[in-house]
Amino acid sequence: MKKGTAQFEEFLWDSMHKYECEAKNFTGDIIDLTDQHKDELCYQWLKAMPSWRDDYLPLSCHDQEKFLDHLYLHSKAETLSIKMRDDIYMGLESTLEDIINGVYARYYKVPEEEFQGYARGQ
Repeated sequence: MKKGTAQFEEFLWDSMHKYECEAKNFTGDIIDLTDQHKDELCYQWLKAMPSWRDDYLPLSCHDQEKFLDHLYLHSKAETLSIKMRDDIYMGLESTLEDIINGVYARYYKVPEEEFQGYARGQ
């Protein structure tokens, strides 16, 4: 079984078609996804990257795995849980954006754009 970034990228690869079908105008940009998709991405990232959990979960959390499961799977409508998930997303957004763009480009075989300065001889 893959671990870390490879595990998360595999999850993304398997989810690309779902995201394209469920999110309007999804072109690999995280902002196009629904809040449920963003929660799913954060949950999967923190499951795959245990070393990141200390930066995003409360210090008093002794069983991080159980806490993540409760936060993302069992407390969807609780106000505090919603606030915590939103805060986690804001912290992870740029990291997830980069990874999603890369997986999207590979999945849909999007050609890499050349830096504009090179085309003009700069």
